[in-house]
Amino acid sequence: MSSLDEGLMVLAIGSGRPSTVEYVNPKFTAIYGFELEELQDKNSVALYKMSDDQKGINQITQAVVDRAPVVLEMQCLKKDGSHFPARISLNFSIKPDGQNDYLVVRSRDISKEREYRDTLIQSNITLAFKNSELQTLATHDGLTSLYNRRFFDSQFERLYGFHVRHHMNLCLAFIDIDFYKQYNDFYGHVAGDKVLCRIAKEMTKTFLRLEDITARYGGDEFVVVSSSVAEQAVVIEHFEALRKRVESLAISHENSPLGIVTLSVGVFVGIPGEDSSPECILSAADEALYTSKAAGRNKTTIYRQPAYQSTGSKRA
Repeated sequence: MSSLDEGLMVLAIGSGRPSTVEYVNPKFTAIYGFELEELQDKNSVALYKMSDDQKGINQITQAVVDRAPVVLEMQCLKKDGSHFPARISLNFSIKPDGQNDYLVVRSRDISKEREYRDTLIQSNITLAFKNSELQTLATHDGLTSLYNRRFFDSQFERLYGFHVRHHMNLCLAFIDIDFYKQYNDFYGHVAGDKVLCRIAKEMTKTFLRLEDITARYGGDEFVVVSSSVAEQAVVIEHFEALRKRVESLAISHENSPLGIVTLSVGVFVGIPGEDSSPECILSAADEALYTSKAAGRNKTTIYRQPAYQSTGSKRA
């Protein structure tokens, strides 16, 4: 038994008398620091010299009462008072006469195993975080943190097909910052980027539902696609709320006739027909945006024709 690569202690646990330690192997002494004689003190239970982990001690005590094998991990004590994690296994040798049962305790220091396990867990957490970051980079715009054009395109194709199959309302809106190029030319790209981020923030405040997808479509243009929308009047209220939010920010824009940063919005809302297509829906919202701009900007327009009758983009 002394060749085992784990600590071994054998106790006699006869009924009606205190347990006594009969044997410990050299590995046990190397792990805990105790010699056999030190664990044979009649006034001290060996178990309490080996651990102050009360939960573990209770489990071992119950196992002894039940004569039931058990394996557990617990904090153990060395002779010098230092703690270490150990895996303890208990087995019993039951004698027919019931006078002298034996408890065989195997103990292994699992400090390195725990360290490896903790390192592995941390590595997995780090890897998951990096994968999450990569996923975010793949689907989100780096400046505004909204979804990017690539993600929007993939989701819109899916949503379009779903709404055609289930004959449900679909809402798509293009949102454009009025005279953004002039703003960038006058105030600089850093200020222009701040405006984009501010608009994105207002969009996330306005469109909060899980089924709302808000994305940066490109440059100063944003897009919103939403499922299960209500009547057109309610849709108008949502986009008007966004337009008014931005207007109320009163961000100075000296190269705009309105004097502040504003938005133009073009919306398609309706049930796409089987003779329509995703491109027709995009073109319909695009035409509505053109109408808002042609009417003086800082307006919201809903497309009024069936989407499949769209004649193509008119925006300049």
